[in-house]
Amino acid sequence: MRNILIGLLLLIASGASALPFTNADAFIDGDGQAICEIDSRLFWLDFGITNNKSFEEIQAELDTTYAGWRLPTEQEVKNLWNGLWLNGHMGEHGYRMDAQEKLERDVFYDSIFSLWGFNETWLSEIWTTEEFSISDFYNYANTGMFLNEENQLQSFHFAQISASVFSAVLHESYAFCCNLPLGTASAAHSTLLVKDGPPPVYLPEPMPVILFGFSLLMLTVSRFKRTFKKHAAA
Repeated sequence: MRNILIGLLLLIASGASALPFTNADAFIDGDGQAICEIDSRLFWLDFGITNNKSFEEIQAELDTTYAGWRLPTEQEVKNLWNGLWLNGHMGEHGYRMDAQEKLERDVFYDSIFSLWGFNETWLSEIWTTEEFSISDFYNYANTGMFLNEENQLQSFHFAQISASVFSAVLHESYAFCCNLPLGTASAAHSTLLVKDGPPPVYLPEPMPVILFGFSLLMLTVSRFKRTFKKHAAA
């Protein structure tokens, strides 16, 4: 019983992969066009806002259209990126990489796109067979451009794509950095912008807290019973 409870505590403590940011506003209250990184207090502009413009165009608009926003440092990009893909392996230049194929959609990737937006989306080509009658899935992809420490233009890329493979549907998700983008205007590329500010109030999920408290209670009861039996035997 004690081992089971300890295992439950460890499972709860580890928790499911949680996003290192929450939804936030970018330009006006309630627009929800940014995310707030919980640890760094940085706001990151959503994907789908600075795309269709070149990197140089966005730089030229930092005092007008994007007043209050700035280009992130490479270390800020690296901190956010590596915080997202904690289970990925470390790749070149200190950026984690992730790649996996599953028979079900990766909820973690979908939650990132849901909060941080997306540059590209298109409907998957799913073959409906006698064995499978699949609902349509949407593919999402983002490419973010930034300057590295040598002032060279770089980009990271992450996507989730669903496709038919024989009689099954595979969902491929991947993330990698870094590439050398052209920097020209493209619907697929966004220039990363950040600004400093207080983070939104972060509240833990109620269910893990309840389970954690219940487990502690059960451990206390179990210990009390053992102590009581020892005294009774004496």
